[in-house]
Amino acid sequence: MSTDIQREIFDALKRFTGFGEADAQLLLSIKPVAMAHQGRITDEFYAGIQAELELAGFVEGRIESLKKTHRQWYEELFCGVYDEAYFAKRHAIGLAHVRIGLRPYWVEGVMNIIRTRLIPALQSDPSVPFETASAAVLKVLDLDLAIINLSYQQDRIDRLSDFTGMSKKLIENIINLPPRKSQ
Repeated sequence: MSTDIQREIFDALKRFTGFGEADAQLLLSIKPVAMAHQGRITDEFYAGIQAELELAGFVEGRIESLKKTHRQWYEELFCGVYDEAYFAKRHAIGLAHVRIGLRPYWVEGVMNIIRTRLIPALQSDPSVPFETASAAVLKVLDLDLAIINLSYQQDRIDRLSDFTGMSKKLIENIINLPPRKSQ
């Protein structure tokens, strides 16, 4: 799947979820509140990963450097600009997860730690318009997951193309065929 197609999907998902400029500005406006909870959320994120045997090996001996990377990712959630540069950074994160062999369902699972820690943190601050802010946060987290999942899809198409010798375009066309009718 080409990066252009992936960006088109990203734009379509933004339209579909209703993620727009109002969400972007709202996320930017709540950044100070979100950042006040970042350290605790990041600590809980990595504690959750370390508690899961299959995941712990991915972070062993690297927690402090990974926490710095996680802080940057978290801070960028509230950057206010969700354009091609944002997409490219998130796509690179997805490819990094692919390279280390992290199964995609774990990415989705650990995102739950962010959701279940960040949303109550926002609710506890009376300065935050909770309903619209939590909706914007959930949208941006879902967009991030979608980009990461596109990275996994790209890797699978690349591997299949390398293994079979089929062109990536042909593989994508086969994937996009309508489903077979049950017999």
